[in-house]
Amino acid sequence: MVHTKPQQNPSMVHGLRSTISALRLSNFRNYADLNLHLDGRSVILTGANGAGKTNILEAISLLSPGRGLRNAKMGELALASSIKSGWSVVADLTTPHTTHRIGTGTDSAAPRSKRLIQIDEKKSAQTDLAEYCTIAWLTPAMDRLFVESRSERRRFLDRLVYAFYPVHLQHIQALEKAQRERLRLLSFGRIDQEWIGTLERQIAENSISISRARAEYIERLNDHIGQFGPDFPKLRLDLQSKIWADIAAEGDNNAVSLLQDRLKDSRERDRLVRSTREGAGRDDFTAFHIGKNRLAGDCSTGEQKIALIAIILGHSRLLITEKRKTPILLLDELAAHLDDRHRAALANVIENLGIQAFVSGADAALFGDWKSAQILAVQNAQITPITHS
Repeated sequence: MVHTKPQQNPSMVHGLRSTISALRLSNFRNYADLNLHLDGRSVILTGANGAGKTNILEAISLLSPGRGLRNAKMGELALASSIKSGWSVVADLTTPHTTHRIGTGTDSAAPRSKRLIQIDEKKSAQTDLAEYCTIAWLTPAMDRLFVESRSERRRFLDRLVYAFYPVHLQHIQALEKAQRERLRLLSFGRIDQEWIGTLERQIAENSISISRARAEYIERLNDHIGQFGPDFPKLRLDLQSKIWADIAAEGDNNAVSLLQDRLKDSRERDRLVRSTREGAGRDDFTAFHIGKNRLAGDCSTGEQKIALIAIILGHSRLLITEKRKTPILLLDELAAHLDDRHRAALANVIENLGIQAFVSGADAALFGDWKSAQILAVQNAQITPITHS
C-alpha cells in the first residue's frame, strides 16, 4: 500500500476540483492487488515499458462510461492467472464537499459478463458515471486521429460531448440498439413494416438529438481552444453532418421526417452491406489549424499531437467555466513526444487549471517541469514513491 502526505493544490479552481484520493485494483491486468492512496496532486507514473503504467490509466478510464482507453472487452481485463475470477477497480473521488466511492468490475461467478457498477455502494448504470466522474485521455493510439477513420473521431468527440451533456450517452446507446435491431429485421427478408417503421423513427429521433448535441458542443468548445498562449494553437472544429444541415434548414421535426424517408429508401442497400448508411452514425468532424491555415490532418505529426492537446485543454476549460467541474486527465506516454517547451507549457496549464492529471512515461527525467506532482515508480506491478530531487 502506498501512502503520501496530503498537500493542498494552490491552483484549486474555486472549490470545483474533483480528484482521485484512493485507487484499488484487484485481479486487473498485471495487478493482483494494488492499493494507492493519493494526495490530490497530479501523478507521474514512470517505469520501463511493460511495467504496468498504462494499466493504471486504463483502470481509471473505466470509472467513466464506455470500454476505457484501450476499448477492451470486459473479459480481457482480468489478471492472466485469475482469468476466471473477475476483476475490480474501486476509487474514492474526492471533492471539497464530499467523497464518492465508485467501483466497477465483473462478477467472479461470470467474469466474461458485462461489467457491474456501484456508486456509494449502490448498483448503478454506466450512464450514472458521467454525473460523478469526468475523465478525458490521450494515448499514442490517438496520434493519427485526424487522418484515420471517422468512427474513431466520432468516438473521441462523443466522449467529450457526454462529459458536457450526460444525456448524450443515453441517445447514443438508444441509437445503437435501434440500428442493431433494424439490421436484424432486414436480414430476415420478410419485414414487419410497423415494427421497422418504429425502429426507424427511433433512429431518426435519436440521431437528431445526437447531431444537435455534437454541433452545440463544438460551438462552445471552439471558444475555449487556443486560450493558453502560443504553445497550444487556436483551432476551429466543424461538424460534418447531413443531419445537422437538415436541422439548420428545416428544423428538428422536418429533419426527423427526412431521415425516416432516407432510412426507408435505404433498407435494401443496408441489408446487403449489413450497415446503417443514414443517421448520426455517419457524422464526422474536421479541425482547422488557424495559425497554419490548413486542416489539422494536413499538418505534421507533431503539430497534430499538439492540436489534440489543445482540444483536450479547451474541453477542460469549457467544463470548468460552464459546468463548474474539473475533469481528470489521463496522458499516456505524452511527454516523450513533446519538446521541452511544450512539456513545460503543458505542466503549467494543467496546474493553473487545477486539474489532477495522471501522466505516464518511461523516462523520469522528462518530468522535471511537474514540480508539484506526485511521482510514482512502477516496476513489476509494484509502486514506489519518488521524491523530487
